[in-house]
Amino acid sequence: MTITGNTAGLGGGIYCYYSSPSLVNVTISGNRAFGGGGIYCWYYDSPRLSNVTMSGNTAEVDGGGIFCYWSASLSLVNTILWNNSPQEISYSQRWAPSSISVAYSDVQGGEAGIVTNNNGTVNWLQGNFDHDPFFMDPENGDFHLALGSRCIDAGAAFFVWDVDTLVNLSPNDYVGSAPDMGAFELPYTVRIDKDQILPNQFVLYQNYPNPFNVLTTISFQWPEPAFVNLAVYNAAGQLVKRLINESMQPEVQRTQWNATEASSGLYFYKVTAGDYSATSKSLLLK
Repeated sequence: MTITGNTAGLGGGIYCYYSSPSLVNVTISGNRAFGGGGIYCWYYDSPRLSNVTMSGNTAEVDGGGIFCYWSASLSLVNTILWNNSPQEISYSQRWAPSSISVAYSDVQGGEAGIVTNNNGTVNWLQGNFDHDPFFMDPENGDFHLALGSRCIDAGAAFFVWDVDTLVNLSPNDYVGSAPDMGAFELPYTVRIDKDQILPNQFVLYQNYPNPFNVLTTISFQWPEPAFVNLAVYNAAGQLVKRLINESMQPEVQRTQWNATEASSGLYFYKVTAGDYSATSKSLLLK
C-alpha cells in the first residue's frame, strides 16, 4: 500500500483518533500537514507499524513523520523513517504523555530524532540504527532498497514486546538471512564477504538529485573485479568529465559530480565495468 501526495490540517497521510491501526508493508511519503505530516495520533491511539517506509513527509509545526498527542502509544518494527521534516517523530508539549517503542528500525537522527518535549517516553530497543537507507530513486517515489543498504537483512522475523507479538514471519515471507527494513523486500539474495554486502548483478542507478544544481551523486554496482570507467558527456556526445578510470573490486559505488564549470543542460553519464555497460541522463539547472 502507498499513501502519498496528500495534504491536510492534521495528519497528511493518516489521522488516527482513538484507534489502533496495524500498518504492514506500507509506504507513506510526500504528505503535508500543519501537524503530523505522515501520521497524526490523537487520544489513546496505539498504531503498530511493521515494515513501513516513511520518507519526505512534512509538517508546518511538529512531527514531519509522526506526531503524538494525548497519550498515544506506538510501536515500530522493521520500519524506516528518513528525511521527514521538521522531525521524524515528535510529542505534544502538554496533556497526557505519549510513548513509542522502536525495534529493528532505521530512524534518521537515531533516538535523538524522536523529540519527546519532556512529555513521554521512548523505548529504544534492539536492532535500531541511523544510516542512509539508500533508496533506489526517492525523488521519483521509488523507495525500494539499493544493494549496499544497511537495511537489507537487518529486520526481525519474530519480535515480542510487552507480551505483544509485533512481528511473526515465516522464512517464506522474506529473502535472505532476515527480513529487510522498510516496505519492500529485496527480491533476490546478495553475497556476503567479510561482513560487507556485495552486489550480484550490474546496475546503474539514476543520479540523485535530478534535476540538480552543481552537485549530484551517481551510483552503480557491478558483480566482479573489473576495469571501471565512469564519464559524463554533453548532448553533443563530447566528453565533459571522466570521474573514474581504474581497476576496482565489486561494490556499490557512489561518486559525486561537481558540475560547477558546466553550463545548464542535458548530460549523459556512461558506466563501463568489464563486459557491462550502461548510460543514463541527468539535467543540470543553474
